[in-house]
Amino acid sequence: MKKTVLIILFGMQLLTIQLFGQEGMSSPNESWNNGNYGEPDKWYSSNTATLNKYNLISVAEVPGITGSGVLLQTYIKDHDTIKAFISNTKGNAMKGQGGIPFSEKVVGMHGYYSYNLIEDDTARLLIVFKKKDTIVSTTNFKIKGNGKQPTYIPFTFPISLNIVPDTVIIETSLQSFLSSPDRKDGSYLELDSLYFIGIGKMIPLPNGNFENWVLHRRN
Repeated sequence: MKKTVLIILFGMQLLTIQLFGQEGMSSPNESWNNGNYGEPDKWYSSNTATLNKYNLISVAEVPGITGSGVLLQTYIKDHDTIKAFISNTKGNAMKGQGGIPFSEKVVGMHGYYSYNLIEDDTARLLIVFKKKDTIVSTTNFKIKGNGKQPTYIPFTFPISLNIVPDTVIIETSLQSFLSSPDRKDGSYLELDSLYFIGIGKMIPLPNGNFENWVLHRRN
């Protein structure tokens, strides 16, 4: 069965979009309640910043393909656009700061998403590989509005990586780029079951299925 899945994935090579039957979240607005909020284990998120400044949650746990997925939600408040993100580094992902150990050569990433992107809102999945603190590969996969996909669908996108790295940085973000008064609430992105496609194998990411969440209490 696993060999069949791999053949299908590589046969799709490198971009497959098809409908998946499970419903995504149709009303994804979330807000902080009773001082408690969840964070996906092994990931950093925009929640701390958006809670402190706006008293709003921008990242939350939602139903996934199986179990849980992760929701990124944008808001417009006090003339500000509230950006949502998750990342496996505390540093600047685009500049290659931080990351986690990773020493596999990969050719793509596979996962599932659903979304509602209003006007020109853009979701981005950024993958940066490093070797001895030097960036050796950057892939910036963009999903741009206008459009709504209320059910999870699979995606696969290519990664160009010529050497075996020692570090990987992964960041997903959602942001509105329209200027006021054109900006609107309501854009969201849901993700589940992220993993890399290696040479003849699938490589899971730490909590890439978003099953594990850590409960935090806001002081």
